[in-house]
Amino acid sequence: VIVTKSIEARNRVKPALEKLLREEFVGTDAFVKPLELGPPVGRPVQYRVGGPDIQTVRELAQQFAGLISANSKLGAPTFDWNEPQRVLRVGVLQDKARQLGITSSDIASALNSTVGGATITQVRDATYLIDVVTRSREADRGSVAT
Repeated sequence: VIVTKSIEARNRVKPALEKLLREEFVGTDAFVKPLELGPPVGRPVQYRVGGPDIQTVRELAQQFAGLISANSKLGAPTFDWNEPQRVLRVGVLQDKARQLGITSSDIASALNSTVGGATITQVRDATYLIDVVTRSREADRGSVAT
């Protein structure tokens, strides 16, 4: 929260903050707005695009966002979907795993630790506990072979 001494100062600070957020925090949904002190409104212009084909829905949403951004009275459009995530599917030979004394859960935990990381300890910083997480190097996280 930034408090300025006047409305004029607020109007001067806003474009500078928007530029900073756009340039320094690329890919984030960051925006500058005054605190809403009346009934809650969130984002006053919202739309939802839906359908069975994800690619078509995304293309239509992008086209509609182009229309929205052309209006100078509206802010930059944002999307509430996440980017497609990689999916790792592992076929476990259950009989071989049992012979080795490991379960599917053991394999899932090991893969999750490699890709997403695992908390190995915590460090106290004043009143906060901060997790120390270990995980494989980024180059190694892209393949099960590593």
